Amino acid sequence: MQRTTKLIKFTRHAKNRMRWHKISEDDVVNCLANPDFQESALKGKNHSWKKVSRKFLRVTFIEEEMAIIVITAVMRRKPPKRWIL
Repeated sequence: MQRTTKLIKFTRHAKNRMRWHKISEDDVVNCLANPDFQESALKGKNHSWKKVSRKFLRVTFIEEEMAIIVITAVMRRKPPKRWIL
């Protein structure tokens, strides 16, 4: 997949959320490279979802020409409504 060859940058907000939710950078990279579900969001943003044990990791990012900017990463209890399990 071409996306994994791009540089991944984390915003300060993303790093704080990752620390708060105990999410590693490897988990975020894995979610971006192999999402279980992906959807577009507002203003050109995208969500990648990955099931991790009993919770769901959601990574919000913007894909640019040379890099992927991770805006936030959070653990959710429920999957997105459009996700077919």
